[in-house]
Amino acid sequence: NRDAVKFAELALSRCNGMVALLLTAKFDFGKTRKHLFENNPRFMAKIALLDRIQWFPSAMTGTEDHAWYVWGQTNRAGAAPILLYGERA
Repeated sequence: NRDAVKFAELALSRCNGMVALLLTAKFDFGKTRKHLFENNPRFMAKIALLDRIQWFPSAMTGTEDHAWYVWGQTNRAGAAPILLYGERA
């Protein structure tokens, strides 16, 4: 997760628009990642995936839960982040 934190920080520093990262569902739980979420005006949403990812067609379903984390522009006027759920059609 250290590399994911560095990647998120770099993406947010270089892009003032939307940033979306597919990460483990508990990525936002770590103390060292708090600055990416708590009181971060760019953090918009977490989209928890209800189905585990199958990375290759012949592989079994994964054992790890994932979520999309979405950051937007800095001028969100204090809007609270939202939690959404996504599943296969």
